[in-house]
Amino acid sequence: MIPKKKDNTTITPSIMVELSKIFTDKSWKIDKSPFGCFNKYCQTLSKLELKEQALFLDITKRFTHINQPLYCQYLVTAIKKLLVKYPDVTTYYVSTLTPEKDEGDPSKSACQVLYLFKGNTLRNALDIKGVKFKVIGNLNEYKSQQIPLKPNERILLVDDFMGTGETAVDAVVFFCKKVKFIPENKITILTIVAHKIGCNFFASSDVDVVYSEYVDRGISDYYKGSTLDEAITIMTNIENRLASSKRRKLH
Repeated sequence: MIPKKKDNTTITPSIMVELSKIFTDKSWKIDKSPFGCFNKYCQTLSKLELKEQALFLDITKRFTHINQPLYCQYLVTAIKKLLVKYPDVTTYYVSTLTPEKDEGDPSKSACQVLYLFKGNTLRNALDIKGVKFKVIGNLNEYKSQQIPLKPNERILLVDDFMGTGETAVDAVVFFCKKVKFIPENKITILTIVAHKIGCNFFASSDVDVVYSEYVDRGISDYYKGSTLDEAITIMTNIENRLASSKRRKLH
């Protein structure tokens, strides 16, 4: 019987050195415990071939990761931009940027962002007076009702990340379905990190987007020409390989 060829699951010393350097440069904790992020990276890399490992690490170098201690700090930066953009607004009605399919799911990151608006953490960090953030906890309370928005009031839909904008559009539509008669030009999406595609998506609409960090696509906005084609092919192989590995674990 001819033995089946095994996938290359070797992590070379040079790959380990490069991964360690990325973690160090980004101030990510090198936790080598079984459930640590560094170990999970190693496990993922071990399933990839050399070219795939190289692309994976290259994309990681441009990856934006905001750890918990900096989470509030980045949110404060976004809110400061908001306050500068709308100096005459004194009241924001704050809800999550949540599509209908995720309604009531407290595990979504938007809920974590909304939670920060409930306490004094943000207010103390911002040191502002004259601006109120009124949290909308349950959209059903406003069913078939209109929030009587005054000229100095806006709707604020919050999350920590906006990608292509498709989910954000669904969330805006769902909010307007629940809370009647809200004009789009009264809605602002506030997010910690916003993707270039999502921002472009909303550029032609009346819904405003305010963010702390702006990011490009990891592959399509970075590579060009034949290099782009090769990177897309390798990334597709990575996705298929990891998906295949996951399916094997389920059997």
